[in-house]
Amino acid sequence: MSNNTYVDQMNNCTICNQANCKLCNGPSSGNCTECLKGYGLLDGICLSDCPSKFYTDSFGNCQPCSELCN
Repeated sequence: MSNNTYVDQMNNCTICNQANCKLCNGPSSGNCTECLKGYGLLDGICLSDCPSKFYTDSFGNCQPCSELCN
C-alpha cells in the first residue's frame, strides 16, 4: 500500500479523500490514521498546525496541552 491510500471492500488500493493523509481507513474526510510529515492528526483530519492549546507529539498527533499551556 502506498501513501494516501487504503484498502477498500473490494480489496483495491484506493486514494484517501484528504490530500495530507499518509494512511486512512476509508474514503470520507476525517478517516486519516496517519499524516504526511509536517502535519498533525486531530480527530482523523491532518492539519498544517495543531489548534491553540494543542501540540504535535512525536507520532504526529495533536495532543491537548496541560492546564499550564498558554
